[in-house]
Amino acid sequence: MNEWKSIVGRTIRVCAILASSCGLIACSADGMPSTEEAAGAAQPLYYVPSHLWSHKIINVCWEPLGRDGENNQGGFGNEKSIIQTLLKGQRSWQDAGRVTFTGFGMCAPGDKGIRITFGALSFTGTSGPTFISGEGQTNDGAVMMLRTFSNHVEDNCVGMNPPLSATECFQHDVLHEFGHALGLAHEFDRPDKPAACTVSPDSSTTATTTYGPFDVDTIMDYQGGTCHQNDNLSPLDRRGVSRMYGSPESDGQRLGDYNGDHYADLYCYDPIPVTGPQPRHIDYGDSNEQYSGANSHWFVSNWCSHETGKIYKGDFNGDHFTDLLCHDIRTGENWIDYGAATGDVGTTTDWHGANWWCSHDTGSLYIGDFNGDGHDDLLCADTANGTRWIDYADANGQFAGTDWYSTSPWCAGPTSRLYVGKFNADRWADLLCHNLETGTRYLDYADENGHFGATDWSASDYWCGHPAGELHIGDFNGDHQDDLLCHDTVDGRKWIDYADAYGQFTGTDWYSAMYWCYTSVARLMIGDTNYDGKDDLVCHYITGQMWVSHADQYGHFAGTDWYRSTPNCTGDSLLR
Repeated sequence: MNEWKSIVGRTIRVCAILASSCGLIACSADGMPSTEEAAGAAQPLYYVPSHLWSHKIINVCWEPLGRDGENNQGGFGNEKSIIQTLLKGQRSWQDAGRVTFTGFGMCAPGDKGIRITFGALSFTGTSGPTFISGEGQTNDGAVMMLRTFSNHVEDNCVGMNPPLSATECFQHDVLHEFGHALGLAHEFDRPDKPAACTVSPDSSTTATTTYGPFDVDTIMDYQGGTCHQNDNLSPLDRRGVSRMYGSPESDGQRLGDYNGDHYADLYCYDPIPVTGPQPRHIDYGDSNEQYSGANSHWFVSNWCSHETGKIYKGDFNGDHFTDLLCHDIRTGENWIDYGAATGDVGTTTDWHGANWWCSHDTGSLYIGDFNGDGHDDLLCADTANGTRWIDYADANGQFAGTDWYSTSPWCAGPTSRLYVGKFNADRWADLLCHNLETGTRYLDYADENGHFGATDWSASDYWCGHPAGELHIGDFNGDHQDDLLCHDTVDGRKWIDYADAYGQFTGTDWYSAMYWCYTSVARLMIGDTNYDGKDDLVCHYITGQMWVSHADQYGHFAGTDWYRSTPNCTGDSLLR
């Protein structure tokens, strides 16, 4: 399919997504991808930087007229609903990277963003249903054409194995084309395409630099030989968009305890509709260390249901119940619903602050108890220049604005990622900076006032620096100090570096080729599911199944200890 067209002489040619597996490359003795491989991966992705979006909120709108003259005003409701759902849920680019799609109304003259029009017919001279074209130095003028829903199986998914239904085929095309809009090129155009992938290059992009081995599972492939075409992003699609745009806003890595019984709970909500009440569900962990659904709370709520609202977890008022904070990334407003013994949270606002805090494009919000008073605080970090601001929670768990800030250029730049954890033995939350390409780690420990200066400790050991590596924070051995877990999203292997007595990390202490919680539908989360003081691993499939692996007395993992086959929180709902 020749999906790239030129406008005023300019053509968008952008990036191909990565892959990495120790089945293909050299590994160190502990199974971690080798220093040579990690260092070799430290090169640009395959893209033109000027064609990436310069801002994190991207408008999406429907063109008044379709490709074949159809009036889109009020039409194509099925297509529009599927698109909006795909862009908000678990399998979305938005859930994987730091981009937010908003709008979804009719395009007005001069509207910037992604303008979508529909058509039933193929384009002259092409066999494909879609194209994207851009103008100027960024994608701010991108236009997308999608074939109408009813034409998909007949015209675009014939002969696929496994076959896709009309809905699945349309979902694939939407994710594929939005991948182009975010800067991805066809993977099969890469010069290192294996012969077993029989898709013919279409020469729509010119390879300059690649990052990691070829990915046969990317949404940016077509069907052919070992290359697959499905309706989900591959693990490396998700890692790649996070690499290009930054980590997604809101937090979902560590599970909360919403009813205060010390068992990690699961909070599921449907992001559609984006205005008005949304279906929500809290599955409380029980004393049998299970999520059976019997101990659950179902409700609908319009709390934090607006498009730019992102949900964060923390104990802001110090009562040991997990609270929910809704942060508007456009305005900086915050709303808090404090947890209670009923476990009913995410329904009403107990406190609201309209102080326009941490709403700039390069600002990212983090939660932690930085001054050690038992109340979680808010930290805003500028990903471009490293400036950090902290708003400490008061005795009531409320926030009045910046209490401390530093202009020190710490953990800034496109390959740096910031994490919060209690790494040493005191009660103050600390900051970890991890370099995605080199694996280098820097720690800045909070002082007795909850302030941060500069790097207190660092290690240049290429730890979790391979493209498929996903870093998680948790206290796996129960010593009240957070550890680091590296999860390979492609093959499921795990490495843990336990914090030592000084809150430092000296390299892999435990490794397992357990091949657990990978594939395109798998999402790994961290939480104490059995109330033993050690964090466990929770693997949730977006098809609704769930697996739990409990940490043993040493903080090691041996595989699945409990499994639930009954689907829950499926499809495009979000689990936190």
